[in-house]
Amino acid sequence: MNLRIQLPCWVGIGLLFSGCATLETEGPDLALIKCPVSPAQASTAQVHIKHYLAAVASGHRPQPRNRFVAVKTLPPNKKQAGAYIKKRQAAAADAAAKNEALPQKWVEPFKLKCVMIFDTQSKQFVGTVCYVIGSEPPIGEIAHFDTMSAEFVGTGTEAPPGNQ
Repeated sequence: MNLRIQLPCWVGIGLLFSGCATLETEGPDLALIKCPVSPAQASTAQVHIKHYLAAVASGHRPQPRNRFVAVKTLPPNKKQAGAYIKKRQAAAADAAAKNEALPQKWVEPFKLKCVMIFDTQSKQFVGTVCYVIGSEPPIGEIAHFDTMSAEFVGTGTEAPPGNQ
C-alpha cells in the first residue's frame, strides 16, 4: 500500500481510539429524584460555585477534570423531601412485591443532600433543578446524576483528597 495512503489511515485510527481513553466509566446514578430548585438553594449553590471558581483561580483547587461540576447546596426542602418520601414508598412497595429488601440507596429523609450541576464552559448552572442524593461522593470524583456526569466539588471550600 502506498505510504501516502497508509500513514493518514493509521493516524486516523489512532485518533479514533485515543478519544475512547478519556471516557469515564459509567457508575451508579446518584440522583434519587430531580426537583425544581428553590431560590434559597439556587442562591447557596451560586455562593458555593463562586468559592470553588476562586479556589481554582488561586491555585488552591485543581482545574476541573470534567466540563460539568456538581456543587452542594441546601438540603431538600419540605416539598422536595415529600416527593422523595413518595418515591421511596413506591420503591419499598416494589421491593416487597418481589420479596426483596429496599436498596440501600433509599436512605432516611434526614440524610438527604442536594446538588446542582454547573457548566464550567458556559459559566451557568445546567437547568433550574437540584438532584437529591442519599450520599455525597468524595470531593473530585466524577459522579453520575440522571443523564449528567459531573465532578463533585462540594461547597467549593473543601480540599480534594491528597491536597490537605
